[in-house]
Amino acid sequence: AAASGSVRATNAGIGLDGDLLWINLSAAKARDARSRWLQHGDFRRALAHSIDRRAFVDAVYLGAAVPADSIVSPGNRQWHAVAPLPGYDVGAAKQLLWSLNLTDRNGDGVLEDSDRRDVRLTLLTQKGNTSLERGAAFIRDSLAPLGVHVDVVALEVGALIDYIRRGDYDAAYFRLLTTDPDPA
Repeated sequence: AAASGSVRATNAGIGLDGDLLWINLSAAKARDARSRWLQHGDFRRALAHSIDRRAFVDAVYLGAAVPADSIVSPGNRQWHAVAPLPGYDVGAAKQLLWSLNLTDRNGDGVLEDSDRRDVRLTLLTQKGNTSLERGAAFIRDSLAPLGVHVDVVALEVGALIDYIRRGDYDAAYFRLLTTDPDPA
């Protein structure tokens, strides 16, 4: 349609809303037997090392996005501050997981903790939102070679928000919609 002149496409720049992956650090989740590794900073750093952000943008958004470097979008020029990010480094990710005593004890390709429980987590996302569903699948596929099993569960938005509000989840990949450029 743009080629025929009936529609004009304009690049409005980077949006204020970004997609976020987070791990549930609530006190209720701390009672989960997996919390000693699921909530550990080194586990989160291992996840950060295992996601190739440029490949993520290319696969999920067909290259029409920018990799996240902060909880505040780079589109928010007033409040965006670049946070130091761990680079894509599968070796570093494996080392961090090993330091948490997460190893493949039975040779099935999935890590186990010291109690021989699989290193497995559920990642909630929004059903019907193509970019969120593709993003969650990309995260799942990025963690699989490390031996971290991710079950992606896509829920209707109301149910997803309910799980998040109750703190009844391991991790979420979701979009926080901003109503004001001030992140506070």
